Amino acid sequence: IIFRRPSSSNYFNSNPMPNENTPLVDIAPNEAAAHGLDEANEAEQHHTSFRSTAQKLYKDNRFVIHVACAIGLANLYPPLGAVYLMPNVTATWLAVIFIFALAGLSLKSDDVAKAATRIRLIAYVQAFNFGAVSLLAC
Repeated sequence: IIFRRPSSSNYFNSNPMPNENTPLVDIAPNEAAAHGLDEANEAEQHHTSFRSTAQKLYKDNRFVIHVACAIGLANLYPPLGAVYLMPNVTATWLAVIFIFALAGLSLKSDDVAKAATRIRLIAYVQAFNFGAVSLLAC
C-alpha cells in the first residue's frame, strides 16, 4: 500500500488540515508507519456517507432489488397479476415480444452490420432451421 500525504515539508510537525488544492505525494508504508499514518487513518480520510453507500449498493444490485420488490408486491396483492394483468396474454405473447425486443436492442450496431454482410450463411441457417428441422420433426 502506498499512502498519500500533502507535499508540505512541515506536515507531520504542525499537522495542518489539507484541502482540495493541496498537492499530494506518495510515501512508502514504512515511512507512513513512522509518521503515524496507517490503514485506519487512510480509511477515515476516505469515509463515505450512508447515502452514497446505499446508492452504490442499489446501482450494483438493482435487478435483484427490483425482482424482490416484484415478488413482494405479488405476495401483498395477488389479484394484480392473476386477474388484472391478464396472464394468458401478458405471460405468453407480451413477455416473449418484450424479451426478444430487449435482446435485439442490446446488440451492437457493428455486430448487426457484420452479420448483414454474411447473407449466404444466414440464409443457409434459416433454411436448415425452418426447412430440414421441420421436415425431421414431422
